[in-house]
Amino acid sequence: MTEEILLGIRDFLQPYLPLLNSHNVDYLIHDHWNTYVPEWIRQEERINLYEFFEQREKEYLPAKNQFEQFIDDIIQWKRKIEQITYTRDKFEREILLEKRQTSSKYPSRTFMSQKKEHEVDILAPIIDQLATLSQVDSIIDYGSGRGYLGVQLSQNYARNVLGIESCESTVHSGEQRMKLLFKHQKESNHHQKYQTTSTIVNSETNFEKLFYQTFHFPSSSFLLCGLHACGSLSCSLLYHFVQNSTVYSIANVACCYHLLEEKFLPNPFTHQCQENDPCSFPLSQRLIQEKCQLGRNARMLAVQSFERNKADQVRLIGIKLIVRIC
Repeated sequence: MTEEILLGIRDFLQPYLPLLNSHNVDYLIHDHWNTYVPEWIRQEERINLYEFFEQREKEYLPAKNQFEQFIDDIIQWKRKIEQITYTRDKFEREILLEKRQTSSKYPSRTFMSQKKEHEVDILAPIIDQLATLSQVDSIIDYGSGRGYLGVQLSQNYARNVLGIESCESTVHSGEQRMKLLFKHQKESNHHQKYQTTSTIVNSETNFEKLFYQTFHFPSSSFLLCGLHACGSLSCSLLYHFVQNSTVYSIANVACCYHLLEEKFLPNPFTHQCQENDPCSFPLSQRLIQEKCQLGRNARMLAVQSFERNKADQVRLIGIKLIVRIC
């Protein structure tokens, strides 16, 4: 079923990829609107697609024309995707049902921006609940940055957390933040449950060995988490979840899909494909067999929030909004 849906979406998107990957300048100069967009879509240019999509999703009425049928097809793909993924409703019902309502242990100073504190306060209890459900010994914070998420997991939920960050200067900055944090809390960090290491994770990384080298005691089961796991970092996280028997669960907030490398489409800047990179797109073996391609701009479009754009009333070229929904 999953393969059928993946291939169906690929086939559905294929005719529109040249438009999705076009630069705005090319769009204007080369008249992409008339070149790639069917006339029956161009005729509906002035319609409010946000409202129209939601109306069609609620109505369950037969389509009166080709455009309505096109929207209905997208709605059907959306529903099929929801059958094989955790929707927001499913997640709140099945994962967050027993979420701990733990208030911050040290609410006065966190040395985080308001935005980052908001994200961490939401994600930390979710990760703690997933760690409990999957019965893991430890948590690995993938691309840990300054340790915002990992420190909160270790302090508020008593979790052993290994933060992995490739940039040494960022690791050092995080260590300085922890010193300020412990000084403000008037606590010793001698027995802290959060540790960091500066390394680059690849397909051969041994998390058990890395954890032991850092904590000096063993751990054999892990939850991998990432907050704003940029580009191929999210793919790497998913790869280890599938391939590594010590990784029991993952919690990932991905970003920057446009920075992903593709196996069968050259990077527009390096002009190289990454066919031998196990963490490049696509990850699915079936899509690899099909040599599936998307393109940088299409991936960038995919990461945008339909709900946020609707709230901000962002105006988009019709077909781009439609494909973003899907």
